[in-house]
Amino acid sequence: MPPESPQLLHRTNQQSSQPIHIASSTFPSMPNSNVNPTSATTASAFSPQSSPLFKMNNPASIVKQPQAKRRYSPQHFYQNRILDPYVHQAVSPITLRQLVFFGRNMQEDKLLKSANYVRTELPIRLAHRIRDFQNLPFIVGTNPHIELVYDLYWLAFEKIVKIPEIKTLEENDAFCEMVKGLLNDHLVVIPQLALGIMECSKHIPAAQVDQFMSKMLRSRISRRVLAEQHITLTNNFNSPNHMMTDRGYIGIICTHIKPKDIVERTALLAADTCRQASGGMAPPKVLLDGNIDAEFTYIPDHIEYILYELLKNSMRFVMQNGKRDPTTGELPPIQVTVCEGTHEIVFRVSDKGGGIHPEMESQLWSYAQSPARFANFEKISKMAATVHEQVAQPPSPSSSASSREIDSHEQDENVVLPPPPAANKNPTYQPSEAALLLDRHAPSWNQSAQKSSFSTSTSSPQYKNQSLHLGIGLPMSRVYAEYWGGDLKVFTMHGYGTDAYAKFCKFGNIYENFDS
Repeated sequence: MPPESPQLLHRTNQQSSQPIHIASSTFPSMPNSNVNPTSATTASAFSPQSSPLFKMNNPASIVKQPQAKRRYSPQHFYQNRILDPYVHQAVSPITLRQLVFFGRNMQEDKLLKSANYVRTELPIRLAHRIRDFQNLPFIVGTNPHIELVYDLYWLAFEKIVKIPEIKTLEENDAFCEMVKGLLNDHLVVIPQLALGIMECSKHIPAAQVDQFMSKMLRSRISRRVLAEQHITLTNNFNSPNHMMTDRGYIGIICTHIKPKDIVERTALLAADTCRQASGGMAPPKVLLDGNIDAEFTYIPDHIEYILYELLKNSMRFVMQNGKRDPTTGELPPIQVTVCEGTHEIVFRVSDKGGGIHPEMESQLWSYAQSPARFANFEKISKMAATVHEQVAQPPSPSSSASSREIDSHEQDENVVLPPPPAANKNPTYQPSEAALLLDRHAPSWNQSAQKSSFSTSTSSPQYKNQSLHLGIGLPMSRVYAEYWGGDLKVFTMHGYGTDAYAKFCKFGNIYENFDS
């Protein structure tokens, strides 16, 4: 190729060394086209350095304008400089057995070790869920309900990561108070997630919704278990009489759960809920058989929620579709059978309530297939996902939260037990109507405003109307069952009835089922 001519090279150098002249039309803010742009007056009113084109080529000259804050917090949705190190850490799963062994014979050094484990583990679990929010489609992330939950998680993450190592009991007490506040703040999470999913169902695939909600709910259980276990251990350690009042409990874990006690308690509450929802109609009886005196270790809140939902659904369907006995006029009873295996214990709840329609059966475990069923969450401000929140009356001062017993004359006639063994004609346990708070850390309210157990009073806005059908009971029950290695399955015969099987690990030696 011939070399460039000196004339061409000289012209190129001239072009590269000369400044770029920009026409006046380029600048929309030129004050007057008739004024000489080189005059001092015009220079003070306008200069090329203020043009958009100059700023594009000189990023350092851009003065950042204040951005509108997010609706609930000033943090940017994708601010990850602090988050990333925690997301990259794996969750440290635990078992019920580990919690029980560690919680026995609590000493100061063990309590501080528990506090620091919770302090370091909670931010990791929160960080993984915050990242899940960031992976949602943008239009879903901007939904006000989803945005509120994201901000709650981010603020909780920020608070906990700033806490230094806990070295004294006083620091542990302050940490527990802070965690109690976060637990109460996060009671809005389930209603807000449900409303957000309902409004965004058209913008996200159903499979992604189900995976997202399962992760969120399972992670929520894990964080509350860690937090509530440590708070309860701290309360017990600070109480001089905790060995007497919490016999059989290690923190929130009961080491001697009996199927008979759980079924009686949840059947009483389910019967009362259905009676009120139907305007006074008598619910069907519950028959209990099998290994009803077996014992196992579990968190009562979890298993009570599952059995309550199963019994409530069975009673509701029997009351709607069951065929009454032509002689007695009674509805067909619900049969609860308990089977104890080597490593597991299974509850079967059988009803003759007409079964589940095939269209409903296909949506039984999904959060997205029928989002309109979450509409009642507009009437619910808070939800702890425990049986306790179904009850409006707090326990009397003389009742123990651990034993939760009542007098024998208060036993509900709808629960029919098999005859007791001859050697034990007077069972030591009777079904409980002890009414508990929505959340064990929620502030108490005026007891005199309540008149009876299972009251429908709505004097306090944080307690939900028991007649509301929220549409999340079964999916949430399965999350609870699978969390400690169990399972929940439903088999139905449309036109006849339904059998539900809830399986639980007896020994608590299975690690928590946590989606990292």
